[in-house]
Amino acid sequence: MAYTVLGLFDNISDVNEVKRELSALGIPDSQVRVSQQTTATARSASQEEDKGFWHSLKEMFTGDDEGYRDVDYYAEGTRRGGILVSVEASDDRAEAAAEVLRRHNAVNIDERAEQWRRGGWQYGGTTQGAAGAAGTAAATAGVEGKVAVPVTQEELAVGKRRVDRGGIRVVRRVTEKPVEASVNLREEHVNVQRRPVDRPLTGAEAADAFRDKVVEVKETAEEAVAAKQARVVEEVVVDKNVQERTEKVRDTVRRTDVEVERLPGQGAAERTEKVSGSATSAQTDRAKTGA
Repeated sequence: MAYTVLGLFDNISDVNEVKRELSALGIPDSQVRVSQQTTATARSASQEEDKGFWHSLKEMFTGDDEGYRDVDYYAEGTRRGGILVSVEASDDRAEAAAEVLRRHNAVNIDERAEQWRRGGWQYGGTTQGAAGAAGTAAATAGVEGKVAVPVTQEELAVGKRRVDRGGIRVVRRVTEKPVEASVNLREEHVNVQRRPVDRPLTGAEAADAFRDKVVEVKETAEEAVAAKQARVVEEVVVDKNVQERTEKVRDTVRRTDVEVERLPGQGAAERTEKVSGSATSAQTDRAKTGA
């Protein structure tokens, strides 16, 4: 079974590292797609290709509302300047590919979408892009009665996330080495000698001379005995030193310009007003409505 693994990145350097590690895993470049917002000149040439790509992703999640939503989040992230990496991987390599994306700072898409919402973005459940949103705004202008065009502002929300920066692994292994020690050992040996003697028996010897008698002399020896005793000779202490620092985050926020045009009647001169405001994360920067 084939899987599609998606990851959104803020930096092209992370994307290059991802491609290098995926290649090392045996995933060819033909199965790795990198998508990002194109310039206005090149956008028209790639528009149909992008539509087909997002449509194919949506088809994978038929009947899965959460999957539809995630695809829309990734599309919004790409529109906002993010870089999308999609990997076609087999069952045995999909998890490894996902781990590569996570290790190289893939965006948590749910947290990022929550930041967009705090900035005024509203999820509309569509991947149609900026052109589709502009068409929706133009269609709204034709409705009779009062039409409200919001002037919204995008605010910078800075959060924190925990990343893995490596660490220390302490491994204890048991090894053996030969050792030597010297010890002095004592041994006893019995010597038996026969020597000629010529003397008369005395009284004590004569009384015991012709009786059976057994004399035993024992030999003893010392043997080396080895014993081991474990001693603590060193300790390895692992500790963490926690430091805090202040980092200044720089980004750009956008603003919308809403132009109000008075439609000329018979003999009336055309007049244009410009209402300035701050941007929102909506997919159009300008909307026109009847006054």
